[in-house]
Amino acid sequence: VFWYNKFAFISEVDAVAEILPKNKYYERFTEWSRKTWSNWVNFNNFDDDLFDDDEKIEYLLYGLILLVSYFLVLLWLIVGLVSLGLLWPPQVRKFIFGYNVEEVTSTRVTKHSTNHLHERRTEEINGLKEEINGQTEKINVLTEKINVLTEERKMDMEEIKKLLRELKKD
Repeated sequence: VFWYNKFAFISEVDAVAEILPKNKYYERFTEWSRKTWSNWVNFNNFDDDLFDDDEKIEYLLYGLILLVSYFLVLLWLIVGLVSLGLLWPPQVRKFIFGYNVEEVTSTRVTKHSTNHLHERRTEEINGLKEEINGQTEKINVLTEKINVLTEERKMDMEEIKKLLRELKKD
């Protein structure tokens, strides 16, 4: 349920975004932010073999550039937060507002299969109830027949007793 509500919110935001007019400056900014973010991530994941052990100044400059880039990214994220995510790079928006399609699909399949299973069990229970009612009616009919036969046998026994008494008197 939580992910479904999140997905519904994202769909609403996307719908609102489609209504807003798109201009070429926003498209350029989005493309620039995508490239800049990718470059920053690549720069952040540098290889240690790039620098010689002799050049300590390279490490110092790299550390300074990295520190400035962290500050700029932090500033970028804050400006994006103030602009309600409009100025965030697409990767950040996807990370924060994105959803996992497989998870939503699996949730729907699970919900559908659970509903289907519930319906099948309800149908089976109703079928069993009808079968039990039918068997109960058969048992009632047979019980009535047994009661009638028992009464007939009692009457036959009384008649036999009566005949035996008469024979005994004679």
